[in-house]
Amino acid sequence: MIMKIIFSLFLVLLILVCIGLKLLSNWGNKDIPILDRFYLPVVGHVFYFMLQPENLLPNFIDFSKEHRTYQILFPFNQSLVLTIEPEIIKHVLFTKFGSVYEKGIMIQKRHMDFMGRGIFNVNGVEWKNKRKFALSLFKIQSMKEYVEIFHKNTIKMFEQFELHKEEKKPIDIQDYFMRYTLDSFAEIGFGVCIDSIGQDVNRFAIAFDCIQTHMQNRTKLGDLWIIKEMIKKDEKYEESLNYINDYIYSIIEERRKEDINKLSLRTDLLSKILLDQQEEDKDSLNDKDLRDFVCNFMIAGRDTTSSLLTFTFHMLDEHPDVEAKIKEEIEEVLGSQYFNYNNNVGSVEDQDDINANDHNTMITWEQQKDLLSHHNVLKETL
Repeated sequence: MIMKIIFSLFLVLLILVCIGLKLLSNWGNKDIPILDRFYLPVVGHVFYFMLQPENLLPNFIDFSKEHRTYQILFPFNQSLVLTIEPEIIKHVLFTKFGSVYEKGIMIQKRHMDFMGRGIFNVNGVEWKNKRKFALSLFKIQSMKEYVEIFHKNTIKMFEQFELHKEEKKPIDIQDYFMRYTLDSFAEIGFGVCIDSIGQDVNRFAIAFDCIQTHMQNRTKLGDLWIIKEMIKKDEKYEESLNYINDYIYSIIEERRKEDINKLSLRTDLLSKILLDQQEEDKDSLNDKDLRDFVCNFMIAGRDTTSSLLTFTFHMLDEHPDVEAKIKEEIEEVLGSQYFNYNNNVGSVEDQDDINANDHNTMITWEQQKDLLSHHNVLKETL
């Protein structure tokens, strides 16, 4: 009897191995190298991601030096292609996006809780319409108005740097850039001051991070995330998602109650959308559409900008000659007073008197166009 059980288990195992090898032979694209790290038939690299989450980025970077395009294997014969080739990225995201390449159903489902049917989670005509709509919101005059928001939050961030300096504490520059962009794009997006820069603990920032981390963890598991969450829900994620939803929906409700005169005084994107709807006497976007727009806008602005700023400072630290050139340009275009924070900007409480045309306190839209080396540094960092 025992021998029969052992033989049956061995037979089942043999069948599974054969199926796994068959799947592995058809897995991914044979012309693209596979990430040279631990992976198994059927489940691919999932266990590697689960066991060594802290080594993912260093390994991706190291492997990219050898193979500029490679693939990661996921369960059920799926693969994810990673590339740092500009031409391939342009081909996928621009030239052939919508006609050949699009977001699959499983990718959309993975992000639907948070992104909804925003621009980052739709395809085809719907994506083109949302892109056209988003571009219509970003006019030169609007961009000029947002300079003051970035300036105000820069002041707050540097005040925190000064406190760290006085207390001789190290500065986590990436953490502050994440706070800086969160506060800035929240104010631009829906006209609310989150103020995560000045707070050690900010509930909105914590909830936002929790949701994004959960989305990343879903990606690492491939389609297995559905099974995992059927077995056990992530209560912290659910709580964070409900908090963000309630927060944004409450702002939308407040804005809908405002008349045209009050909305016209606001510069945030949410108010501009609602103002256009009132002026044209139509209600083309419901609360869910507005909520999806705000969440996608926050993702578009926050992580991308903070990552760019972080890596820019990292690259400048590694290239002191470029840093010197940047300093020379600041002095030439803006003046030497910009190198002295304490004497130049004062405290946040004094910023009520800031004038957008006061060149001694705030860089203007016109001035930034003359900072050519700054523009080049940012582009090269990207």
